[in-house]
Amino acid sequence: MKRVLSAFAFSLVLLPAVANAQAVIMGGDGSYLGLVSSDSYAEESICNKYGTYGSPYQENSIFNQYGTYGGTYSELGAYNPRAGRPPALVENGQVVDIISKDRRLKPSLRIDPDMLRFQVCGEAL
Repeated sequence: MKRVLSAFAFSLVLLPAVANAQAVIMGGDGSYLGLVSSDSYAEESICNKYGTYGSPYQENSIFNQYGTYGGTYSELGAYNPRAGRPPALVENGQVVDIISKDRRLKPSLRIDPDMLRFQVCGEAL
């Protein structure tokens, strides 16, 4: 768990969205992966099905199950139950949840990517 959390430490200092107290998603490699917002028209929202971070076809979307950050075989993928560095939900500069299909993680530390989409966007993929 320390390995997953430490990957975010440096990148959080540079992230403007966190400074504005908005929840964001960060990749295990420190990449910004979108804003946690139910606004389906916001450019950076994970609920924008046509945007960079909400589309199941975009490389930087955790909902792209063939991409780096959503892939079922990617070390950084939310849909890989064995990913070593899955994405995280970050709020106020703190990791709130790990976004992962890994059921070995405590439920209080993990949110399933499908459940995240349902809770934030009100829909399934």
